Amino acid sequence: MTTKIFSQVHVSRTGEVARLPVFGVEVEVLLDGAVSGGESAVYRVWAEPGRGAPLHRHGAQDEMFHVLEGEFDVVCGETTHRLRRHDFAFAPRGMAHAFTSVGPGPGGLLVFSTPAGHEAFFRDCAAAMADGTFGPEVGAEICRCHGIELLATT
Repeated sequence: MTTKIFSQVHVSRTGEVARLPVFGVEVEVLLDGAVSGGESAVYRVWAEPGRGAPLHRHGAQDEMFHVLEGEFDVVCGETTHRLRRHDFAFAPRGMAHAFTSVGPGPGGLLVFSTPAGHEAFFRDCAAAMADGTFGPEVGAEICRCHGIELLATT
């Protein structure tokens, strides 16, 4: 096993990172694959109560969720976990997962994705929102292009 050594430092400062609108939440990309050599991406997700990511899976990335504030129901496989401030969940690639902010106020997650690549999905969604083309069909197509399978909920 080889260890990759990064040669550049990357700092993301609060208030200096764009908030991207994605499926009803806002995402701030703090670290992307261009900086990490494709190894990982880190982003903050802000969600109002009742908002979150629908049930989906991606075959290429593992995701880790750390609650910064608020409360979230995080679905991993067949189990829903109620996570509160500083709780953590891991969803391995290929596993169905979702999250919903369920606290009385907005919630925040710090999400780690490995390898990188998921951040391009956020940017494509935000671009479609900005140019007015975003809708259910466009959102589903962006998901397909980034290897994200949206799953029906019952």
